[in-house]
Amino acid sequence: MDILFVCKSASGSSVLTALVLAAQARDDGKNVGVLFTEAALAAVCGRGFDWPPLLRGRQEQMTIARNAKEAAIPVVSALDGRQTDIMALVRATSAKGVRLLACPLWSKLLAPLEIPPELGPLSQDALQKLIGQGKVVSAF
Repeated sequence: MDILFVCKSASGSSVLTALVLAAQARDDGKNVGVLFTEAALAAVCGRGFDWPPLLRGRQEQMTIARNAKEAAIPVVSALDGRQTDIMALVRATSAKGVRLLACPLWSKLLAPLEIPPELGPLSQDALQKLIGQGKVVSAF
């Protein structure tokens, strides 16, 4: 794997950034993955995303969603585009060939979780190998 993005925050903005950057790297021909761990794993598994205080307001969310549509980032509905759709972005990123992974440690710590089918299972040994062979970007 060329690049492994590590998402640990349940912030919708952080997950959105990691997924978009991963998809762009994939478009550039890179072998790319996104590892969901800690709160990000819980959020992707249905416990909900949060937004940073400066991006939580209705006006900010509407602005983000309007601009997201122009950047081909999914919004909740074509009729009501006031909010980005992070789970649709997860599906679209996976469909582009980005490998989405559930952290084995946090999958156990948060069990039972309903892990979306887009997130592949991963053993601790396989995770250690991935970390050792690629460029790891962990700021999300």
